[in-house]
Amino acid sequence: MNIRRASYIERAYSHLPDLSIEIKETIVRILPILSLLFGILITIASIADLLGTFFITSFTLSGNGPQIIQQLFLRSVVGLVQGLLMIFAFQGLRHRAFSGWRLFFWSQILWITSTLLILSPSFLLGIVILYPLYQVKSYYSK
Repeated sequence: MNIRRASYIERAYSHLPDLSIEIKETIVRILPILSLLFGILITIASIADLLGTFFITSFTLSGNGPQIIQQLFLRSVVGLVQGLLMIFAFQGLRHRAFSGWRLFFWSQILWITSTLLILSPSFLLGIVILYPLYQVKSYYSK
């Protein structure tokens, strides 16, 4: 996704009502903790999922097995990257650096993209998370 598309997303969210200053400040305070916590959980779950995928492969060698294995492997790798992005975003979010905000933003875009690829309705949660994320964007310095 290039900068032009990212600004399109920002324009779409700009039409929604602004959150109150108190809510924005609360989001800015808890976002680093949430980023680190969920980043660690997603990374651990993805590593376990990757290890499980190789275990399942030995039992599922016929029929739709290869397709399922490919989907599991793709989901695990994307989850691992997303979790690492969230972990790396922690320091930047804690120091209110724009680089941390951007890493968290890309982790959410990765989540939305991956859930759309596997046709999961949880992509809606990723879209909802982008709303408060754009609301607090101005709190992070470039």
